[in-house]
Amino acid sequence: MTRRGTLMLLVGLGALTAVGVGVSARAFAAPEATVTYYFIPGCSTCARTSARLAAVLAPHCGRVALRLVENRSTEGRAAVRQYHFATHGLVLTDAVGHAALVESDHRVFPEHVGEALGRILPPSSAP
Repeated sequence: MTRRGTLMLLVGLGALTAVGVGVSARAFAAPEATVTYYFIPGCSTCARTSARLAAVLAPHCGRVALRLVENRSTEGRAAVRQYHFATHGLVLTDAVGHAALVESDHRVFPEHVGEALGRILPPSSAP
């Protein structure tokens, strides 16, 4: 972890597999979208939301990065101000960094993230 309170997970990178001597190019491709969830440490609702987000993103096999950031970290406090959260929230950005979905506080719905990803991600070319 490079910064205190920040955990970056690439959903689906568990699928990193070596084929012969090569490794899948998908494993090293930049994510096509990023979900950043600014959470409250120790909050059971935030913990459940984090788990549900991981489940919603799992079918996207490495195309989407999930970042979990403590709301009281420097980045978290900046996001609270920038996105007008009361205490925490979620931001989904596309490949060029434009916010495609912003939900605040305990009104973060992982199913909305799945719907938004369906709108912003190009169809997968993988079989």
